[in-house]
Amino acid sequence: MTKIILSDKSFWEWVTSIVHNPKGNIFSDMGQEPDFGRYFAEVGNFQRDDNDFSIFQSLKERMPREYFREMEYCALAFSKIFQGTFPPLARQIEQLAYIEWLCYIEPENPEYRDHFVHMLKVAFLCWKVIEDKKALTLSRIVNWQFSSKHFIRWYKRERIYFSEARKSDIMHCAILLASIFHDFGYGYKFLRRYEEKLSKLNLLGCDSVDITKERAKILKKSLLGEFILSHHAWFRNNAQLSLIQKENILLGFIRDCLPLNHSVASSLVVLDIAEDLYRSQAIIPELYLAFQIAAESCLLHDLTNHERYLHLGNRSNSKHLLDFNCHKKVPAAILLIFADELSIWGRPLIRFEPHNDDEVKTIIHHEWREDLQYPDIITIKFPKKQGAGLTISLENDKQNAFLRSDLRKCHCFGDTALKIFDHKIEFKLS
Repeated sequence: MTKIILSDKSFWEWVTSIVHNPKGNIFSDMGQEPDFGRYFAEVGNFQRDDNDFSIFQSLKERMPREYFREMEYCALAFSKIFQGTFPPLARQIEQLAYIEWLCYIEPENPEYRDHFVHMLKVAFLCWKVIEDKKALTLSRIVNWQFSSKHFIRWYKRERIYFSEARKSDIMHCAILLASIFHDFGYGYKFLRRYEEKLSKLNLLGCDSVDITKERAKILKKSLLGEFILSHHAWFRNNAQLSLIQKENILLGFIRDCLPLNHSVASSLVVLDIAEDLYRSQAIIPELYLAFQIAAESCLLHDLTNHERYLHLGNRSNSKHLLDFNCHKKVPAAILLIFADELSIWGRPLIRFEPHNDDEVKTIIHHEWREDLQYPDIITIKFPKKQGAGLTISLENDKQNAFLRSDLRKCHCFGDTALKIFDHKIEFKLS
């Protein structure tokens, strides 16, 4: 069996390898990196605001030192990654760190837990799975993705031609892109709350993720748009809808679901980047496909709870959009959800407690549930044979029970016996 150890030691060694390997990026397997010369020729060279340099200095004075050092080092790794993905984003990573701290100090969300470092942890786990070609028998996952009905319908309609020999590379790139971007939209969830508060004061709000005319065009031609339409209650009950009606259904879903989760906004970020690069001919069709699969995966990863979305359903007897029948339909999204749930080792939370009547003390802790800490080490043993069991080992029975419960709540791994793809999930003590 393939064994992956998830711990701070293995994670920070991986992050260090990114920081010290400027040539390495998620497109290295594709054989052709984006041509950013074409992109900048179209949009003009990006200029950075000198004021952005002060953000980390401000955070350093306010954040717990332990977490600030982790965030600062991960910001450096993000910058290295984005240099090969989308350079303007590499120059603006401080903004994401700033939003992360705002989410922590938001009074109405006292249980907020880290997402900045967490995104790299999810990418680390996905990277380790991809690194071992036999883990989760990835060749079958690739075949499922390219056999998915809505995916075939979409790329044929959009006339996207790609090399059959590059399917694995496309899938690997898509999984890594999804893992890195999947929580980018968390701040937009709070933006909606602030708009509601401002509207009560009769002030004008600000919506940086509004469905503009340009974004509507991007959504209409996207893979995730095809998924939404094929699972939307109105469309499934009336296949004879006009193009205008389909467009209204799609944009209505985006508008209605933006306040309910952070995954819709995350997916829009990925789509915007993909379209900018593809339109300027900076990326080849294979990379464009990877971005589209990644955007769909980002959209779906936070739709495991029916309270976080509206209008969608499936044709099975399940009341949930994502159930076990989705594994062969959206395999990249299923792998992302799995990695998201398991990337919890040493996950920090910050608590603000009254101290000496007129002071507030900032405390960093790692409490998962009451009287239970997040695990320091998680061991996953992946099967090399089709149908064999996958084993997850945590430090005690209580941790195993909570992780098992969290996976059940996702519904896509089953409600009783848990499975990912064809592999039964088993729990043991480390």
